[in-house]
Amino acid sequence: MADIQTADGLNIGSFAVSQRRLPLVGESGKSPSIYSVGTEGLSPFNERPSTSYMSSSIADVNNVTIGESGFFAKTWSELFGEALTQTDTVLEAMNGIEPSVTFPDSDIGQQLKMISRVIKSRDNLNMDRQFFMAEMGGYDAHSKMNENLDFQDAAISRCKNKWSWSTCDVVQ
Repeated sequence: MADIQTADGLNIGSFAVSQRRLPLVGESGKSPSIYSVGTEGLSPFNERPSTSYMSSSIADVNNVTIGESGFFAKTWSELFGEALTQTDTVLEAMNGIEPSVTFPDSDIGQQLKMISRVIKSRDNLNMDRQFFMAEMGGYDAHSKMNENLDFQDAAISRCKNKWSWSTCDVVQ
């Protein structure tokens, strides 16, 4: 989905809030990178640097500066630089943003809380559309199936009330 909408000129953000990212992976070179935010959000890169110029030193060391650098060095450099930029961008965009509703203190509740924060940050992130990967277990053993289905219905109802439902798609 992100591939097609990116090709249509939309600025897309794909966010993995759970451990799984695979459903968000698109075709290489056509899909935007996936942001891994987790339920606790992001931490700044190198929160306690040993020098005041540590970030620029790390960027310099990991930057390809000569033409003879190989494919792997160039790929590493590009991905590393992109990860640093993404982290700073998301941290800045989500600074001070909290959901306007209370979410349960369960794993899926915390994932939905983070999704809520990212959705509220959409304008700050300059994104037209956002895709999210969250997951909730408990269906295989059927032990928590009714509880999970009740929670899922409540979460969808919350989305309908808080956001424009016409812009939300839920894939189960």
